[in-house]
Amino acid sequence: MESSLAVSSYCQGCGAYLSFEKGKIKARARVVEDPFKDRPPQPKVEIDYRPRDDHHSKPSSPPPPPEPKKELSPPPTNNTSRRDPKEPKKPSLGFLTPKEPTHLKKRTAVCFECGDSHEANALANSTQCRKCGRLINMRSFEIRDVWETNLKTRGDVFVHKKALLATSLVECHDLTIEGEFTGNVICTGDLRLRRSAKILGQVIAKRLLIEKHAKIDFRNIIQTEQCCIDGEAIGNIVCSGELILEKKSKLTGDIKVGKLIIDPTAIHEGQVKMGNF
Repeated sequence: MESSLAVSSYCQGCGAYLSFEKGKIKARARVVEDPFKDRPPQPKVEIDYRPRDDHHSKPSSPPPPPEPKKELSPPPTNNTSRRDPKEPKKPSLGFLTPKEPTHLKKRTAVCFECGDSHEANALANSTQCRKCGRLINMRSFEIRDVWETNLKTRGDVFVHKKALLATSLVECHDLTIEGEFTGNVICTGDLRLRRSAKILGQVIAKRLLIEKHAKIDFRNIIQTEQCCIDGEAIGNIVCSGELILEKKSKLTGDIKVGKLIIDPTAIHEGQVKMGNF
């Protein structure tokens, strides 16, 4: 419904324009613009339509078989030597061949504070305790001069000839002494003595090795798990494992040992107590 005063309107169905003149309604047709009016004229294409005859169509011939590939012969070379067919082929580029996995050498790192232990890389300079978080020194030392401070490390210590290790405590893994030493020793590995010396401090080692021509005078009790004497030793030894007296060696002192092996030419002066550790 439109207002009686309206003069124009549009159809809601087709959108045509409506005008009201003298009570009559005149409709103006809506002109739809041609969307292709700006398109240039196109050439006429004639298409020839033919009915498909499936009954009388000839079967298509099969495709020809593929030609066999020709193997290319290797270029001639002047080298007349032939490789053994059983010999494995060697790769031409070494960096393309996978390398075998290398297993890192491990060492037990014992914390100096809480005593907790874990396996660590033997080549590392330090590691951290997994229990208390303290830093554990893993460096190895070679002493060629005078050393007067305490030394704590889980690495190895080597005292060269004409060197002096004058400290109250040395705590390490392996300790090799060719020079002079005074103080206490705690070794989680081997204590190797290669020259004559007088050790006033306490000695605790996993394995004690006294080499030939070395004469060692211990003033305190020695505690070890294994002991091998190839020179001469003076002192009392407590060995929970095996104690060996090599050929022409000499031990003066009381021993408490789990297993004793003495060469017929070796000499021992003192009391022997077996077991009860």
